[in-house]
Amino acid sequence: MQRPKRLRPGDTFAVVSLSWGGLVSFYGPSVMGEFGEYVEMPGYTRKAVSDILFGAWERYSLPPSGEWTDSHIPWGEENIHTPYAMKKDLRGYEVLNGAGKARGHLLGGCLDGFMMLSGTRLWPPLQAWKGAILFVETSEEKPSPDFVKRTFRNLAAQGILKVLHGIIVAKPQDEVYYEQYKASILQVAVPEEALRDLPIFYNVNFGHAKPIGIIPYGIQAELNCGRRTITFLECPTV
Repeated sequence: MQRPKRLRPGDTFAVVSLSWGGLVSFYGPSVMGEFGEYVEMPGYTRKAVSDILFGAWERYSLPPSGEWTDSHIPWGEENIHTPYAMKKDLRGYEVLNGAGKARGHLLGGCLDGFMMLSGTRLWPPLQAWKGAILFVETSEEKPSPDFVKRTFRNLAAQGILKVLHGIIVAKPQDEVYYEQYKASILQVAVPEEALRDLPIFYNVNFGHAKPIGIIPYGIQAELNCGRRTITFLECPTV
């Protein structure tokens, strides 16, 4: 599909919703949450902005972050010089299911919000999900593991899970329900839907956790279960 010209430092850009007309949009940092952060933007996020929005490449390996935080700094002048307390992340990407390699276009969003579109004219038709790599995350509201299970059952009932080529699941904010979310997703994918070969990656850095990277909508990506790597196969800004 036709791509917009590559962004350069100093350009202005808008984060927009997914368009099937060829425009690539991005799931990533926000103005207040990351660009307006006190002290500095986390290094992992800053590098993602530089590489993905302003870089030129044919393939890009999206690395896991080596650190994360569950601290929250309220906006206020008394905190303007307060940095986040970071923790080591020794897990990296977890491969919950599947083997080998899988390729597909990236499509997804926040489970709490995007399921509100289901059944409306804004919800992508089944054909749009065919061959996709679904990326999903949960918000700061930290929905229950049962909510996540019911949501995946909804996707299964629509026939979406069976046509996917892979799933990417974000690190939950503050790692709340970290193990429980895994169990909910696997319950639906494996014993209920028998999708034993479907690659499912977990603990990926995007969404409402900190720090986060950037996921471009619609471009081709590859999941390598053996190497636990996520690779973007198209540059979204060239």
